Amino acid sequence: MRTQIDEAASKFLNHLRTSGRWSATACDLLGAMAAEGFQPSLELVREIVADRIRYGAAWQLPEAVVEVAREILKIRAVRSMLDPECGYGEFLVQLAQEVDVDRIVGISANRDWVGLAEVIGPEGAEWHASDPMAWLASCTERFGAVVSMPPIGVAPVSVREVWPAGGYDFRAPRGDLVLLLSALLLDEEGVGLYVVPASFLSLTPSANVRKALGDNGIHANAFLKLPSNAVRWTSIELGLVVVSRRPTDTVWVGEIPTDERRQRAFVSNLLAHQRGADAGLGRLVAHGDFRSFASTEMQERIVRLAQRSRVREVLLSEVALGVHRARARGPALFDDYSNAFFLPSFPTSQAVLALDESTVQPRRNFQVVLDPDKATAAYVVRYYNSQLGKLVRGSLASGNFIPEVRLDALRNSSLHLPPIEAQRRVVDADLRLGELLNELTEMRDRLFAQPSDVGAVEQGLAALNRPERLTDWIDTLPFPLASILWTYHTSENVLARPKHLLHFFEALSEFLAVVLLSACRSDPDLFDTEWQAAREALDDQHLSVMRATFGCWVLVASRLAKRLRALLNGNDGERAQALRLFCTADREPVERLLSKAIIGALQTANGIRNDYDGHGGVLGDAMAHSLHQRLDGLLQEVRGAMGLAWGSFELVRGDTARVRSGAYYNSAQRIMGSRTPFERLELPLEHALEEDCLYLHAPAERRALRLIPFVQILASPQTAENACYFYNRTEGDGRIRVVSYHFAPEAARTEEFGDISAFLCSLLWSGGS
Repeated sequence: MRTQIDEAASKFLNHLRTSGRWSATACDLLGAMAAEGFQPSLELVREIVADRIRYGAAWQLPEAVVEVAREILKIRAVRSMLDPECGYGEFLVQLAQEVDVDRIVGISANRDWVGLAEVIGPEGAEWHASDPMAWLASCTERFGAVVSMPPIGVAPVSVREVWPAGGYDFRAPRGDLVLLLSALLLDEEGVGLYVVPASFLSLTPSANVRKALGDNGIHANAFLKLPSNAVRWTSIELGLVVVSRRPTDTVWVGEIPTDERRQRAFVSNLLAHQRGADAGLGRLVAHGDFRSFASTEMQERIVRLAQRSRVREVLLSEVALGVHRARARGPALFDDYSNAFFLPSFPTSQAVLALDESTVQPRRNFQVVLDPDKATAAYVVRYYNSQLGKLVRGSLASGNFIPEVRLDALRNSSLHLPPIEAQRRVVDADLRLGELLNELTEMRDRLFAQPSDVGAVEQGLAALNRPERLTDWIDTLPFPLASILWTYHTSENVLARPKHLLHFFEALSEFLAVVLLSACRSDPDLFDTEWQAAREALDDQHLSVMRATFGCWVLVASRLAKRLRALLNGNDGERAQALRLFCTADREPVERLLSKAIIGALQTANGIRNDYDGHGGVLGDAMAHSLHQRLDGLLQEVRGAMGLAWGSFELVRGDTARVRSGAYYNSAQRIMGSRTPFERLELPLEHALEEDCLYLHAPAERRALRLIPFVQILASPQTAENACYFYNRTEGDGRIRVVSYHFAPEAARTEEFGDISAFLCSLLWSGGS
């Protein structure tokens, strides 16, 4: 495991930074540290070079990556090892710790880095200050292993100039050519391990290099995606590509795990070139079909969502009469067809029935003409704009910076369709829903424009059977919220109903704050920054989580939602980070949870609560009716903003977990709806769910978001009935008070909740305090 430098060394490094000596070479700084009695080490070198490399920690890879690389080398009994772009020797030094090799050779064009490598490297290692490609082109030695992180994003170079003996004439990125020339030095049983973008195996810029490798008997056997955030200076998907002189029919694809038990299964599947229990533990992809691990994992999500939708998979070619690209010239870009639609090449843009409705350039659309006996364009457009359809389109896209769907990929793709009659019924039902929405809008306009017609509007509302629809929506909510609304719905006490709604909004504010705090907690740097800002805002308002109030939770939820919305609406890397925080690839439910409308409704409800408390608890029928109307209006706003988001993001509670083939099969309870006992289910994930802890899980994902313990499901000691409790405050004796907004027999409990106390302590110490 990696260790950090001690406090004394860190203090002296800071002295060097501020004393004007930091501009010296890295070797001189290491010498200055040695003169003060600090032992040269890999950890110390990391600190010295961290601010001096273009990409920060360019050669630093997570321990999990190094460990997997060691296992690959051990099984091959490697005796010699080369890194043609070794930097200061980080990768080689780490591998040499446990891999028994006779010879280690590192090449770097930077003499300063070579000097560092000579200090921290193992005895007998050879370090050459030389241009890597020139050294490789002249080398005649063979190696048992080549390991490297070649440069990424460097301008193309002519292969003829650096390797005239090869007989090739093309230009390729410098990193690709370093890979090519060094892989040619592998012996018959040798293995190459290179950190490369996923595009190396899928896109045309590397096609010539891959062909040259194949011509010389070098084959790509596997692509091992690096753990998320492993290399912070790029959002491009990076992985360890494994090459050798052993041909394979497929590329083994997986994601390097940090969990030790998963890592053992991962390595076992990799070495056996076999399928794993989930996508992260290994999938076999045909050469030429691989685009990225994200695409491979997306295929897994597609399968799971398609199973839930219970519709069949068909080839687009089976239901389409043609798929056309826009004409390069001429009066019309496309011919006119009756049962056709337009699909943008950008996978996140909306599919449309008419070209003038598209939000992208007309030439960036494909025209898909459907067989009317097999598919209707009105349905297929809606399919491609759904969560499942967007995943399908995303799985077809390729490209590092602006992924697009290619024509050949679309023509050979699949989609999921019910029979033609069911398609028509769905479209008809959707049109009817649109008509109902229009009727509701017209009724609302009529209500205020002609108040005397209220009777007719009331009759129209009665025909919609609204109470039953409210209960349907309640059952889509997590139990902590649904249980309160069910209590409200079933109450016949006119004075109690607005009180139940106020309880709902207070609980919703805390529940939302808990979800957003939990998501931010997935990124320690983000959490520290945002929590510090939230604490300062709470202090300004004389609020504290130690005695949490409705206003406290609204403020926390408001600030975090704003920050996370900015991430979600940012560039590709920021958007991916936001979704990763919530352990989902589906943008829509996250977008709904961060809705300004929900935050606005909570802020208004908090104001109403403060005004209501000002009346001293005396509430007459007329005031109760007025208060209920205001709060019910806010409930409808929340319902409209939230929609069915929780259908894609369920609350579950961990029970027991068993491990099989590196995958965790979790027995859990589905904590959704207003009724108990809770439904039991099994969740196959890449981690265990802790017993009695609450998580949010998107059904198609391999990870779940653990919630901080401010919301708990507890059984009453008296009745053994499950009830939901929300953290309320810390008492003077250190015990924790929690309250329930739906369970009258025990509306409050004060106990020593160790998990809540521990998290409160972490909050007090987070954010620089």
